[in-house]
Order: sequence, then structure tokens, then C-alpha cells
Amino acid sequence: MSLPVSMQKAMAAEQEARREADAKVVAANGELVASENLKLASEVMEGNPISLQLRYLQTINTISNKNNHTIILPFPTDFFKKYLDKDTVPSLVRNILPHNGDI
Repeated sequence: MSLPVSMQKAMAAEQEARREADAKVVAANGELVASENLKLASEVMEGNPISLQLRYLQTINTISNKNNHTIILPFPTDFFKKYLDKDTVPSLVRNILPHNGDI
């Protein structure tokens, strides 16, 4: 005994709808985890201001290595100056920054 074609199609459509719903739940959970991780990262960066500039430089390095391109960004690193306090910048990091007194 076999099911009518219309019933087979209805069951297949229902199964496909379930798979799509499950995929949406998985995607939503992934977005939640990603947003929680971004929140944690922002809290870490808030507690260590130099980490923002280091992350910026790391991103530039990753982009340039990945695509093997020269990247020119009109975003001045002086932007980070107001977030940096010379007393909080570790000496190792201070040594790689410009030596003209500016951070």
C-alpha cells in the first residue's frame, strides 16, 4: 500500500518547513552567542584602552595578509589618542608606538 502523491508532497513540504525552522533556530542561537562574545570583548577593551588600537592594527594585518593587498585607510590612529593614557600603556607597547611623544 502506498500513499497518494498529494499526501507524499504534503509530508515532504511539512518536513522541509521543519528543517527550515530548525535552521532558523540554529542561526538565531549563533547570533546570540556572537553578540554575547562581542559584549565580553567590548568590556575587556573598555578595561584596557590600548587593546582597541592593537585590535585595529591586528585587523589591518589580517586583511593585508589574507588578500595580499596594500590597504590605505583614511582613519587616523590619532583617533585612539583620547582613549590612551601614558600611564596605562605597557612599556613593550610604548616601544612600538611613534617616538615623537604622541600616542
